[in-house]
Amino acid sequence: MPAWEAVLTCVIALLPASLVCAAVLVPLSIAVTGSAVPALAGGPLAAPAAGAPLVAVATTTFVGRSAMRSAAATPGGLARAVS
Repeated sequence: MPAWEAVLTCVIALLPASLVCAAVLVPLSIAVTGSAVPALAGGPLAAPAAGAPLVAVATTTFVGRSAMRSAAATPGGLARAVS
C-alpha cells in the first residue's frame, strides 16, 4: 500500500512540476532562441520524471516495511513499547 501511495503521489505531482518548469523554460527559450519550444534533449527531462517515482517507491517501501516490523505495529505492541 505505501508503494502505491508513493507512485500515485509522484504521478499527481508531475503535472504541477511540469507547469512550473514550463513557466520558467518557455520565456527563457523565447528570450534566447526566439522559439517557445525549449531546445533540450528528451533525456535530461525524462530522467528526473522517471527517477523520482523509483526513489519514492524504494524509500517508502523500505521505511514502511521497517515500521511494520517494529514492536509498535504488533497487537498490543504500543503498550509494550511505551511501558
